[in-house]
Amino acid sequence: LTAAESSPADYIIKVVQGTYVGNFTYTSGQSHDITLQGGYTAGCVSRVVNPRNTILDGNGTDRALNLSHSIEATRASITIDGFTIQNGVTPYAGGGIAATCYSSSNATGDVIIVNNIIRNNTAGYMGGGLLAGSYSDIMPGNITIVNNTITGNTAGIGYEGGGVQISSGNYTGVGTTAGVITLTNNTITGNGAGIGGGGAHLYTMLTGGIGNVYNNIIWGNTSSSGAEDLAVAADTSNGYNNLIYDWGVIWDNSDGNMSGDPQFVNSAAGNYRLRPTSPCIDTGL
Repeated sequence: LTAAESSPADYIIKVVQGTYVGNFTYTSGQSHDITLQGGYTAGCVSRVVNPRNTILDGNGTDRALNLSHSIEATRASITIDGFTIQNGVTPYAGGGIAATCYSSSNATGDVIIVNNIIRNNTAGYMGGGLLAGSYSDIMPGNITIVNNTITGNTAGIGYEGGGVQISSGNYTGVGTTAGVITLTNNTITGNGAGIGGGGAHLYTMLTGGIGNVYNNIIWGNTSSSGAEDLAVAADTSNGYNNLIYDWGVIWDNSDGNMSGDPQFVNSAAGNYRLRPTSPCIDTGL
């Protein structure tokens, strides 16, 4: 990560299977992508994409993973693929992972979080498990959260996004549009927040922002007020084929959504596979 901060080119870090205890950080103003991939065998000869085999453990001392592209970077993206991120804690936002791109003068890049387990992390503000954001006064990037299991995370009192806080946009209103937020094929359960979006909170801060919520199970989360499972604030909100018990969104386009018990095999033991009688089976797209 330290080498990648000043790299003149895109940087891919291949992580060999194992458990890594620490608080791993990357802050760069370079206009190049950073990609972290877990699951490699010794020598990086081959890769098994299973987040259980590569663990980043914050050890209750700080965020497990904190990646940011700052002011000078143009279209520099962040990708995190194939890890278990656990036991992170911060008095700020993003207890397990904080992955953000920001520029006041340039277009920013995308944030892509795929094939991870994000569990048992705590934030003092929003995003107990994950804070993912792309912010620009010119053109913010897209946020893509796909095929993750997000459980047992907690946001602070008075804050949203116990499992996930996702936002794209700017703070001045001068940009052309917000990016697209995509939340697809995730299981988000057992998380808690002080206000809406105990499971997930999606927010686009500019006209034209789009929130796509497809094929997720967002159930069994808690919030002191507002929607317990999902809150979405976007110009256009699209929700298809989700199981969500309690959502705070009026869909602009939707179909195939339901609420009810997804019937996990054994959530207490961390087994979020579905029982044969689950109403979720064969209902996604």
